[in-house]
Amino acid sequence: MMLNRKIVVAVIMTGLLAVAGCAAGPKANPALEDARAAYARAKATPGIMENAQVPMHDADRALKKAAQAEEDADVSRMAKLAQDQVDYAVLVAEQKMAEQKIESLNQEKQNVLLENRQREIERAQKEAASKQHELEVKAREIELARQQVEEARQKTLEMQTQAEAARKDAEAKAIEAEMARQKAEALEREMADMKAHKTERGLVLTLGDVLFSSGKADLMPGAMRTLDKLTAFLKENPERNLVIEGHTDNVGSDAFNLDLSQRRADSVRNALMNRGVGSDRISTKGYGERYPVAGNETRAGRQQNRRVEIIILDEGVSGSSILRN
Repeated sequence: MMLNRKIVVAVIMTGLLAVAGCAAGPKANPALEDARAAYARAKATPGIMENAQVPMHDADRALKKAAQAEEDADVSRMAKLAQDQVDYAVLVAEQKMAEQKIESLNQEKQNVLLENRQREIERAQKEAASKQHELEVKAREIELARQQVEEARQKTLEMQTQAEAARKDAEAKAIEAEMARQKAEALEREMADMKAHKTERGLVLTLGDVLFSSGKADLMPGAMRTLDKLTAFLKENPERNLVIEGHTDNVGSDAFNLDLSQRRADSVRNALMNRGVGSDRISTKGYGERYPVAGNETRAGRQQNRRVEIIILDEGVSGSSILRN
């Protein structure tokens, strides 16, 4: 009866403390209140504190951490850990008391009927084994709770790391976009200086008939300045390739015009290679009179058709992908 009264008094005191705490502070956490009540009951139970000092100390420390936590989810997790520690302490104490009972019964075996005491010992051993099993189960639960707390902490750290990485990535993309914009503006200026125009095939730079010896593939000195600018551009933009197309008017045989157009395209390629442009970046094709840009009925039209077109491809595009038949 005295034991029951002590337990009731402890529970009532715990409840009064909880009510007082609720009235003075923020909204109580049910899990924390349950853990506190369980701790008070265990503390008031004879034999628990004497036989499970360390687990009870751990439970008390967990309760204090739960009370100090700011987030409700953190309070609940720490309160669950405290509850598990209390249950663990009770199991430890009960196991020790069962073992003490076994020892006591063993001492009495010499003075009482062996058979009856042996049965009691066996029952106590079974009870101890059962408590040991419960103890192992509770230990696993505590370990799981600890892991969950650690996982939650790690997840928070990961989210912070991801947020920082996303911020840095956004900054890098903004810098990259600005560099791309500046590069595009520089490209427009360079193309305007070389009198190139943009088409769906790429940027087209035209070398007219006046830049070649009449009826031949030799480049005239007037073409060198344009080729020097083009070489500088290609060295600054190593990801861009070229297609060089030779074209003629309809004067002369098809075979002659086709050969002349190819030799003129090759002549431009060789001039660029001599300036350090890699041959793997240049594709050439002579089309003869097949693709005129003006009528061949007039002298001016024929002069426009006698040309070499240098197509500066977009980044990563190969010359073979846009060659015409």
